[in-house]
Amino acid sequence: TGFVGQTLSFDGSGSTDGCRLRGRSTSSTSNIASPSLEKFNMRRIKTLWRHTTWLKRLPSGLILTVIFVLAVGSRVYWGTDEPHVLGRGDAYDYRHMAASILDGHGFSLSDDPPYQPSARRAPGYPLFLALVYAVLGRSDSAVLWAQSILGGVGCLLLIRLVASIFDIYSGILSGLVVAVHPTLARLAGYSLTEAFYTVCVIGLVLAFHSALRKSSLFFFALTGVLFGVATLIRPLTGAFLLFLWIGVWLWRRRLRFPVRSWLVMTALGIFTLLPWTIRNTIVFGQFIPTSVPAVGANFWQASLPFEDSPVYSWWITRTPTWKEKYPEWQVEKLAEGETIDSVKSTILMLRHERDLLRLAIARILGNPLGYLKSRMRAYPHLWLYSGGSPWLARVSFADAWLRGDLLRLTCKILFLAVFSLLPIVLAVHLLFSQ
Repeated sequence: TGFVGQTLSFDGSGSTDGCRLRGRSTSSTSNIASPSLEKFNMRRIKTLWRHTTWLKRLPSGLILTVIFVLAVGSRVYWGTDEPHVLGRGDAYDYRHMAASILDGHGFSLSDDPPYQPSARRAPGYPLFLALVYAVLGRSDSAVLWAQSILGGVGCLLLIRLVASIFDIYSGILSGLVVAVHPTLARLAGYSLTEAFYTVCVIGLVLAFHSALRKSSLFFFALTGVLFGVATLIRPLTGAFLLFLWIGVWLWRRRLRFPVRSWLVMTALGIFTLLPWTIRNTIVFGQFIPTSVPAVGANFWQASLPFEDSPVYSWWITRTPTWKEKYPEWQVEKLAEGETIDSVKSTILMLRHERDLLRLAIARILGNPLGYLKSRMRAYPHLWLYSGGSPWLARVSFADAWLRGDLLRLTCKILFLAVFSLLPIVLAVHLLFSQ
């Protein structure tokens, strides 16, 4: 990770000579942007941390090992309770396609021969599952342990990324929060893309930051490859390419070869996607970069009013009824015909995808203010999630309050404060203190 073998030694000035990154020493909290922030308790917390006797001599390798073990252990613990969906759905498709790859039937979702090719799922995660099955066996525990270890690696990458941007203290704190975060830990128990994808995205951002900081063609090439891999796991990552371009343009004066760097990153990103895109074009006779449904279906769901959107509120339990209310949603119905004629079904789903995209754009343009309000109402679901085990997650705050279930309500408030609100407060303080 670049820290192993170093020592976290601190002096009264707040410098961290043992954690210097490529000759750049991290700074203390002396450069506060606003006088009002000097009274913020985080200043005391950092002072106590930096002057704690036992931490002064603690090898950074030991700290990283502890965080890695915590990350793996929390994921095994929380993920054990999570069901691996065996019915029709995302998890079933990924598991089925991975088994089909190992059995020599290719990327197929057919139960019986002839095994017809499918473009309903991007290939990245099925390939990962197939690798796990081949090495560790076809079991839920194999997937859980593989994704738990991968989550530990992601925490180490995150520490490196945050430390290279801010300081080692922020990196360790970020890695620790992510290591024990119950919502992130639970993802290891699902046969879904999130656990694998999260680590790939952290690696992508770390590679891109290193490319900009070092003006290195190697890291720009690595950024392109990781972008392609992440897009093959979750197709919506394709939109990130625009932000990568913006980053290169903003940093162009500090790069030795800005045009060459942009070309290398973009070319390798496209080349990583190219084999799968060519396969889809040959098999289905349509230009399908990753999978169908993809952008159109997700964008259509995001354009729905909040009351109808497929988002479960963090505050009160409700059951979305958008599938019954909007008959234009026919993804599951069209997917059922894939086992009969995959080519015809894929073409129909591709047309349906384009129709959903047009409907979404028309709905947003018809009421842009309503769309923005709907998105703002959905954000608490993403940020204010109490997480934890199904015992906590399946009951909302309002339900726990109305039932008088003080134990569950207290636990949810604690989870909310530690894993949702505290990271936001720390992040805001860190940005203002730089």
